[in-house]
Amino acid sequence: MRSTWMTAWFLTAALVTGAAAAGEVAGRLGELHPGLVPGALTGAVIGELPEGVLLKTGSVQVTDKDLQAEVDKVPEPLRDQVGKNLPFLLEQLATGKLLLEAARKDAAGRKIDLAGKLDLEVLRGFFEPVESRVKVSRAELQEFHRRNAELCGDVPFEKMEKELEQYVLQQKKEAAVNAVVRDLGRQITITVSAAWLKAQLPLCRDNPVDKARSGGKPALVDFGGAGCCGPDKMQPVIEAVADKFKDRLTVLYLEAKAEPVLAARYGINSIPAQLLFDKDGKEVFRHNGLMSEAEILEQVKAVGIK
Repeated sequence: MRSTWMTAWFLTAALVTGAAAAGEVAGRLGELHPGLVPGALTGAVIGELPEGVLLKTGSVQVTDKDLQAEVDKVPEPLRDQVGKNLPFLLEQLATGKLLLEAARKDAAGRKIDLAGKLDLEVLRGFFEPVESRVKVSRAELQEFHRRNAELCGDVPFEKMEKELEQYVLQQKKEAAVNAVVRDLGRQITITVSAAWLKAQLPLCRDNPVDKARSGGKPALVDFGGAGCCGPDKMQPVIEAVADKFKDRLTVLYLEAKAEPVLAARYGINSIPAQLLFDKDGKEVFRHNGLMSEAEILEQVKAVGIK
């Protein structure tokens, strides 16, 4: 289930920080370079900006000095990972500024007095209505328990219903918040420097996931790891799938704790999590929790592998 390292990263990303190259201006960053960023910058355009400016919208600008200041705050063990995923860090930095601006405008529209409130309080107030609309039904909880009985330690549903409700509800709330963040990037015009992004792409693609999905054939990636809730139980299933399809499907098992920045970039906030990409590298399926070999085979068939 939820890992503490990912919880910390999510809270930081969602609440605290928050003439173009030929042929690229016609699309948005998330369409041109899928998997590069998970949030607001998926809706950004790629264009020319003044030297030293990495991102600009009507009221928000991020420079190379701003980004370097954020890099300097990163703990040393993660510095190399962050350095290879700077567009993701840029997104976190810009998102914090954009969300705060949106939250203040929203509060003004609702005539809410923000005097004396910290930025974090302002953001929480902005997301409260979003989260309050999220509900989870008993049927959803029962289905989650059915599909993840082993992950739940084979404990009967009735004995852990409340715990499951908290977990599933939190997942749905995070999904709702993430949807707001992504939509924000399409409601306003955000431009990312084409020259800077071009220099970053080779670094961003130098990782096991991007290599797996760019190999010209479908790819299955499992973000897992050892833990009290048994995410490591997916490893033998993944190995069996790899053995079955051999050269027809690229299969990757990745320890999420060893690659927290990459996991966050791909929107992984709990493990185990499975991502399936088609031969063109497009994500076509995503699942959180345990999956049986039969369930994976069913999804693999959907991308044309039998």
